[in-house]
Order: sequence, then structure tokens, then C-alpha cells
Amino acid sequence: MNSTIEIRHLELVRLRIGYLNNCNYSISLHFNELKNFGETDLRLSLVSVWNHVPHFSVKERALFALTDYIISTNNDDELESIHTLLEPHFSNDQITDLSNAIKQIDLWTRSMKHTNDALS
Repeated sequence: MNSTIEIRHLELVRLRIGYLNNCNYSISLHFNELKNFGETDLRLSLVSVWNHVPHFSVKERALFALTDYIISTNNDDELESIHTLLEPHFSNDQITDLSNAIKQIDLWTRSMKHTNDALS
């Protein structure tokens, strides 16, 4: 993806999707990638419960809210409030790029989980 979105933010999204899809392979892969960016074990383990803890920035919380919206809820009532959270941090093009990336990562993660489950 040719984007101005920080790779660390994309990795956080990938880790969140791994947690949402219960994909151990993705969780391990992106957990370790984020450790290379200096993330702590505490913050990385709390990605699974991001909305219940104060360990994430407003920008990171906006990314997680968008991720959760696309992956799990798709409640149209939430879309406007999520867009309001994203606007101070991302352009409309970046929000579109993020949305597309989340959908692609979700598909890949579900595919990896399915493949790994079949091999177990």
C-alpha cells in the first residue's frame, strides 16, 4: 500500500485484527513486529481490550474504533462518530486507505486462521 500512514499504526491494526479473528499466527507475527518498534508487552497485550484501558493515544483509539467497526459491528449509527474521531489525525484519502487495508488484512488473517486450523 502506497500511503502516508505510519507502519507502526498499520501493525497495531494488524494485531487488533489478529485478536478479533482469534488468529494466533497473526497475533504472534504482529506482536513481534511491534516489539521491534519499541512497543511494550503490556500495551501489546492490551490491544485486545483497548476500549477498557487508558494505554492508547486518541489517534490509536480512533484506528481501533475503525477496525472494530469494519470487522465486527458495522453499525451505521457508529460510522459518523468514528469518522469524527479519525478526522483530526487522518485525511479522507488516508481514512479510505485505512479502511481498505483493514478489509485486506481481515481477509488475509481469516485465510491464515482457516489454513492453520485445517493443518492442526
